[in-house]
Amino acid sequence: MKNVNLNTMPTLGRHIGKLVPTKKGEYFVDGCNKNNKHYREITIACSNSETLTVQLYDGFMATFFSQIWRQTHGATGGMKDSEVFEYLANHEFDVWVDINEEYSWPQYSFQEPRK
Repeated sequence: MKNVNLNTMPTLGRHIGKLVPTKKGEYFVDGCNKNNKHYREITIACSNSETLTVQLYDGFMATFFSQIWRQTHGATGGMKDSEVFEYLANHEFDVWVDINEEYSWPQYSFQEPRK
């Protein structure tokens, strides 16, 4: 594994939190990485007092909504994207944090990892 600065890493494992809106009241911030790939950056306030900043790339959005749908037992089914984000700001949901050994960067999942 590459050198990992654990001081800036979130705690690995399961987190429970809610989506935090920006100062403008938006639930995500649009962004592009250096390879011009679009993402939505969300901030999650966890019950263990940690704050997670997650970048959801366009190719992952369908998976994200599917995983959230499973977590909410179908409550987010049929909602628009904006409605799902609003729902997540008002209801707790699970996030699992692991480390990507290739890039030494946190990986976020919205479903429990297989053992």
